[in-house]
Amino acid sequence: MNNMPNGRIAVLGAAGEIGARLVLKLMNERRQVRAISRSRGARLGRWPSIDFHATGMSDEAALEAALRGCDAVVNCYVDKGLAGGDSALIERNLKGCMLALKIAQRVGVRRFIQVSSIAVLPPKLTQGALENELQYSRDSDWYTQVKVQTEKLFTVMVPGIDVVVVRPGIVYGPYLSWSRLAFRRAVEGAIAMPEPDAGICHAVHVDDLTRLLVHCADADKLSRRVLYGVNPEILRWTQYFDEHARVIGQPRRTVGYSQANLIAIARRPTGVREIAKWAFNSPLIPESLRNSAILGRLAGRARKLPAREISIAVTNSAGTITWPTSFEIDLFQSDAIFASTITGGADGFEYSIPFTTGVKSAGDWWNDIPG
Repeated sequence: MNNMPNGRIAVLGAAGEIGARLVLKLMNERRQVRAISRSRGARLGRWPSIDFHATGMSDEAALEAALRGCDAVVNCYVDKGLAGGDSALIERNLKGCMLALKIAQRVGVRRFIQVSSIAVLPPKLTQGALENELQYSRDSDWYTQVKVQTEKLFTVMVPGIDVVVVRPGIVYGPYLSWSRLAFRRAVEGAIAMPEPDAGICHAVHVDDLTRLLVHCADADKLSRRVLYGVNPEILRWTQYFDEHARVIGQPRRTVGYSQANLIAIARRPTGVREIAKWAFNSPLIPESLRNSAILGRLAGRARKLPAREISIAVTNSAGTITWPTSFEIDLFQSDAIFASTITGGADGFEYSIPFTTGVKSAGDWWNDIPG
């Protein structure tokens, strides 16, 4: 594989978590980078001299001016605006990405890299699901559907431009949402996990992900149209949360859940209502317990709650336990193993940040936050 390291790289959605980190990497390497976003925001505001174009994804003239002269485009754009509901949100994202691809073709961009997510696959990721990479998740969550619908656009052959889809896994590190979640839960108390151990966490440090994206932009030719931004290192979800806790001075925070634990907590006056809400939106509770009198009274109300949004904290003798949502229950039981051939290894890419090193960088950032 030959590299072409001198072309200008445009970053769409440059003010977001991953986009800003990618811009920083390219700047540090003195590469030609063009940051494109609706506004600079707090992240890009730190660099006043950056080649920045302020535009949304619906302004065709402004987008064309921004993409002209670029060799590669990395699309990190996600419209998160709530106006119009989920269907309008999905439509806006799809139209924006279609327009960006159309303009990239028109102005002669060589490669378009679409940053997707492994959320396009079922949350309980098995080896079979991984091997059937175009059998998408049926989850109705807006973010999942945005990624599914935009990815379908990019996984067909597009004439005149080379399109590559990168599916990041659980992206952690300084500033990143997945690390912030782990730190917040570590401070609040314990985190319930499947027993005897949680499944595989398909994690990647944000700096390894940005390296992969640049690698894809520079490559003369790639062996796959769909790549995964996942460190092949085997990492358990218990390790993920416990190590995040350790680097900020907290004790081990993961605890196993069992039917006995749930019954004990449900008997407490303050726990029964929230446990019932959570239980009726998850596959964890056995049918016999689901139909029991103590929980059955709340069945009608609980079934109406949005399962993905419920992550409750219940206090018992062990302290505060955060119980997973039904989405997280599936996620925490994933068992697929990623071969290096689908994570960039077939094209000469190697991940350089082991989890213990990467989580320390996240902990250093968290510990430095004032207050």
